[in-house]
Amino acid sequence: RDFQRQEANWLSAYPKPAQEVILALLRKYELGGLKQITDPNIFRVSPFREMGELRGVVQRFGGDPRRLRSTIDEIQQRLYSV
Repeated sequence: RDFQRQEANWLSAYPKPAQEVILALLRKYELGGLKQITDPNIFRVSPFREMGELRGVVQRFGGDPRRLRSTIDEIQQRLYSV
């Protein structure tokens, strides 16, 4: 929650569908730690399954898997710089 407040400007730069993915990743992180958001299998479980799994999640980042990967990397950097 502190992360969301501190990183509100960064988060708001993303379109709403991508923000939903980021927030879901943060919830997974809160529940299970870093392994949760670095494991590609995470996109097979809810809520990502309902978003269309990995393919659907990538679409929320403009269809570019590199944008998703760089966002996950940036989440990690921001989590550990808080």
